[in-house]
Amino acid sequence: MIEHSGNYNQFFDHHHLDHPEPLPADAAFRAMLAQHAYGPGGRARIPGKSTLGPTLTNLSVGRLVGRVRVIALGNSLGDTLRLNMAPLDTTVEPLADDTAESGDTVGSALSVATHLNLTWEQENSPEPRRRFDRKPPPRRVYDLADLYTSLGRSILLRPTRTSEGVPVLTEDGSPTVDRVLVAAGEILDVRSPALMQDAAYITTSQGERKPLWPSLSRALWREAHALYASSADRGRGADLYGRLSGLPARPLRLWAVGLVTNQSSALTWVEDDFPLYPGREVQLRHAATQGSVIAEYVARSLGRAAHAAWKVVYPNPKPSDKKQQIARFDAQPEHWAGTAEPFHLLLEEAVRYEPPHEPVEAVHAYAATLVESAEDLLGQRLGSLPYNLQGFQARNRASRALTHHLCSDRAPEELREVARMTFVQRSEDVSVSEESRRLAGWLAGLVHSRDYGRLADLRRSNLKTNTHIEAGWFSGPRSRDEEQDQARQIVFRQVAFLYALYHRGESRPHYGKGSLGTALHRVGDSAGHGPDNPGARRLMDRIVMSRRLPQRHLQHAIDRLRSCEKRPPEWAGLADDLLLWNDRKAKVAERWAVDFLEPPSSAPKRSKNTTPETTTTKREEA
Repeated sequence: MIEHSGNYNQFFDHHHLDHPEPLPADAAFRAMLAQHAYGPGGRARIPGKSTLGPTLTNLSVGRLVGRVRVIALGNSLGDTLRLNMAPLDTTVEPLADDTAESGDTVGSALSVATHLNLTWEQENSPEPRRRFDRKPPPRRVYDLADLYTSLGRSILLRPTRTSEGVPVLTEDGSPTVDRVLVAAGEILDVRSPALMQDAAYITTSQGERKPLWPSLSRALWREAHALYASSADRGRGADLYGRLSGLPARPLRLWAVGLVTNQSSALTWVEDDFPLYPGREVQLRHAATQGSVIAEYVARSLGRAAHAAWKVVYPNPKPSDKKQQIARFDAQPEHWAGTAEPFHLLLEEAVRYEPPHEPVEAVHAYAATLVESAEDLLGQRLGSLPYNLQGFQARNRASRALTHHLCSDRAPEELREVARMTFVQRSEDVSVSEESRRLAGWLAGLVHSRDYGRLADLRRSNLKTNTHIEAGWFSGPRSRDEEQDQARQIVFRQVAFLYALYHRGESRPHYGKGSLGTALHRVGDSAGHGPDNPGARRLMDRIVMSRRLPQRHLQHAIDRLRSCEKRPPEWAGLADDLLLWNDRKAKVAERWAVDFLEPPSSAPKRSKNTTPETTTTKREEA
């Protein structure tokens, strides 16, 4: 907490000075210390402009506003103070305005001698007390002790008393405060790097090198590589990171904290902590750098995928609605929120690697986690799309865009290797079940032997003949789940019916190729084929939107293939797909829609152990 409000934005919770619950003295004291270092600039709205003037009401910016403070945490308070403040140089010369240039080593500005700020005691202070009759120039800072005890604000706290003058105490007996007055304090020149021992520097997009700053839109862990870059740089001198690198090997924690402000308003604190192990800074820097680069690239990939889905769902958008429409499919906010934990796990794993080994395996595991997470988050964002051809097409375009971008040569090496390995394994041939292959072989045998009577029995869908029962036997041995066995038999009988329907009057079997979507992609006329043919598109749309097994629509699809003399789907694969029609993980309808919308050459292939094709006929050539 910085502020506990007065009659302006003086304290964070915006409590007025006459708030019925007084502020505990310890909280007020901590708020006062925070004001000295983190107080944002602005005006202290103290009445009496004619008597006090702007030199008292104009507040300067605190020395820690606008940058991230890094503190090394020890096992105790004393250990923490030693890690952050123990001097390493015996130079006693004070740090004047013009003694420290940007290229000077930090050690030359440190001093073992302590020059506590005593400006409130005029007699013992080497510098005169600031006056408020005019704006003074920034005074020089002697050393860190002088800096840490400087008065960034003039603050008065008034104890709470009753009307009889009795102090008001809390339940535990602590005093309280009911008035807080804040006015201008000292103005210091803190531009020297010697006064920012903990600063981690980053390079902006304009090429400017400046200390790491807090941000609401960019989490601190995304800039952790700057901390480890400072730790791995042995030429920085006797600053915080030089001090830590000279310690015996032991695990430490770096706590980064900053205050986000908007002009004179304090918005919120941002903080994070990171592991540090002296002697292993290079490994941590490699892990943090690669982790940040991989996370940034995955975020851009999700943005590309969202744009691909947007182009399908909104073919004619208004320019003013584009940003909001793309945000509907953009999973970058969820990605950044969910990547913090894997990133910290990566750093914890990197600490275990001793020099000269680099945490390559840990980075690969981190990349695999982000690839899997990106797919899940994109699927959740696309979950609102309807289950029709347009929805499946948008999902497919987005998925393909994500895959293409992650596997691109421009992707980070570790991410590219993991993504290619993941997606190549999924694109391998999908084998059909043994039961489906035996069914397809038995049906082909009926055509080869020209057993037209049994084929005619299979076409009688309203009757249950011995041939239907025999087709159901190929679904496999019976299990304890009688309902599941009946469902499998129904599917095999349906496939046998469709097979017999397609081979009416045929003397040679057609084993087919690809899924039903691949087959319907070839259907059409001079006006267009597949998705460009309105009839084929409506038929495919009805099939993929069916919640139950689309038996009637499947019959229409096979009739259309037969009348157009187009190659049928692979019968064994069709049986397997219909068995998994209601399995959401299998996504059969979505795969059929994708095969229908894509060129046939890009349709998924089946395993080569299926029954081989016979001699090509006129229908096969079509």
